[in-house]
Amino acid sequence: MKKKRISNLQKLEKEIARKKFRSKEIEKTLDFNMEFLKDNYRSMAIRSVIGSGRGGSRELLGDVAVQFLGSPKLHDGLATLVEMLAERIGTGITRARRRVREKRSDKS
Repeated sequence: MKKKRISNLQKLEKEIARKKFRSKEIEKTLDFNMEFLKDNYRSMAIRSVIGSGRGGSRELLGDVAVQFLGSPKLHDGLATLVEMLAERIGTGITRARRRVREKRSDKS
């Protein structure tokens, strides 16, 4: 914005009034935008994450998912996780069988 030369008190008061009016307009606009954001932030956040159904970000999310799921490191990590879980489940089953056998042998 271009600076104006203020040469007398009347121009100064006029410029002050103009600036006050402009600041009130900006404040009203800001209040309106904040109210809009308060009312719509949830849907805006959801649309930014999963997309609005028009393609754009949904395609991006799909591309990221395909890359993530196609990663060899992910497959190796999942295989390791499955092995660990299977081993722990097997150990748990073995322990449970021993306990049942011990209880049966104690009752007899």
